[in-house]
Amino acid sequence: MNNIELNKNLLKTKPLYTSQGNKVYQDGDLLYKIFDSSYDELTIQNKLEKLEIVERLNIEALKPRSIITSDGNVVGYTMNNYKEYKPLNCLEKSKKNKIKVLKRVKAALDQLHDNDIIYGDIDLNNIIEHDNNILIRDIDNANVKNHPFDDGSRDLIRYISKFGLDENLDNYLLNLFTINYIERITPSYCLEFIKNNNLPFILNTKENKEIVDNMVKLKKKDMDVFVKNAKRYHL
Repeated sequence: MNNIELNKNLLKTKPLYTSQGNKVYQDGDLLYKIFDSSYDELTIQNKLEKLEIVERLNIEALKPRSIITSDGNVVGYTMNNYKEYKPLNCLEKSKKNKIKVLKRVKAALDQLHDNDIIYGDIDLNNIIEHDNNILIRDIDNANVKNHPFDDGSRDLIRYISKFGLDENLDNYLLNLFTINYIERITPSYCLEFIKNNNLPFILNTKENKEIVDNMVKLKKKDMDVFVKNAKRYHL
């Protein structure tokens, strides 16, 4: 990747979106992700190493295009701006169509897992869609070939000690996301929603309730059973 100097006039424009203190701006065919100014050198170095790995993967949509510097310091990176793609919106689609979207999200996560990437930041803002195609963005926050997650991932801090560092984590978060997306429930209330067994229609079977009982215990041996059955929620 080449280095480019930050155009400070870009910072005077409105960000397209924010993510864990980072701000993403758009300019033509590129998005400019500017890191949170509170990041220390170790965090920045970890991000750079992950971006270098992702650049070598055969996943075009994830590839960074350049590293952004300012006065000799790394402050962010650029990525393709897929202008026609929009973040998922809980309000836009019928439940039937949402299930179809979730199948594609699961397939996109499987592709990451096949490349030793655990995403861990599944939310409406990070998954974009156009014409039945799904892209996942903000890959610098992920665990990439054992380069660790950013400390700022609140969901990960909450759950990571409960699961092994493998795709079980993404499967668990995907099921919380399923409830957020289908039932239009704020993410922070999704786990409580599950605990009360007020399941969405797609999950409302005796078998699923038994799986949910295991899920909320947050025990690894139970999670193995849960994850084995969870894929059919989306496939």
